[in-house]
Amino acid sequence: MFYFFAWRSTMSDYVEVFVANDVAHAYLVRSLLENEDIDTMIENELLEGALGGISVGGSVSPRLLVPKADQEKALDCIKRFEDGSAEDGDESEEV
Repeated sequence: MFYFFAWRSTMSDYVEVFVANDVAHAYLVRSLLENEDIDTMIENELLEGALGGISVGGSVSPRLLVPKADQEKALDCIKRFEDGSAEDGDESEEV
């Protein structure tokens, strides 16, 4: 029971920064954030398996949580990743 209360107080220090399409997508973004030294937790990561591996989206989608202090840094990292996917293709064409 003590563990539950310790976990709940820790969770309140975290904020959602990303909702993934599926667990694989969540782990990809998590690795990007952890490469930037941002502690990341995935919420709902086991629900996809409980539903037979079907990604249903909505409130059961995997959500990435980071410490409140790292929220802006995490959002910036995710934005650079999403924007960079298209930019990388453009840069290779120019070279």
